Amino acid sequence: VDVGCGCGVFGFYLLHALARQGRHLRRILFIDPHQPSLAALARTLTRHRQQLPMLDSAQFSADSLLAPLLQQGEKAELIYANLPQTPGPGNFRLDRCGGNDGAELLCTLLAQLPDALAANGMAFILHISLANPSRIRDCLQQHGLQATIVAEQQRHALWADYETLQPGLGSYLQ
Repeated sequence: VDVGCGCGVFGFYLLHALARQGRHLRRILFIDPHQPSLAALARTLTRHRQQLPMLDSAQFSADSLLAPLLQQGEKAELIYANLPQTPGPGNFRLDRCGGNDGAELLCTLLAQLPDALAANGMAFILHISLANPSRIRDCLQQHGLQATIVAEQQRHALWADYETLQPGLGSYLQ
């Protein structure tokens, strides 16, 4: 399951990693409420279908987070998520805003993981430090989840960069 799939970059990396290992994927579910992103991903998968022999089927959902799995009572072996995490006001962009403190979507996802992961399932989640790290740690603990940092990267952004996303956002973050 690719939650917050956007244009599907994480999914493509997974598919290519599987191909290099000679492995096969029965089904992948791409979830994102941002309709233009899902439409772009569907076009890309259709256009490159012949280059994706390791994938039997792809499904798309504009639902929220893990709702498609939870509603059907399904469990996933692998869930990966790159959710919007920039803190922002309520009228901020759907494809960027993670709630007032940036952690809202992540905490909701973490609360859903125990019901959505298979017994030996794993989740890979991109977390940016703008999204309230202490709240994320508390949420992990509250739901009995363990986290391992796989990689860290420093990004040097200026407040002006956030102003470009939406006027007033730099001030909001300060």
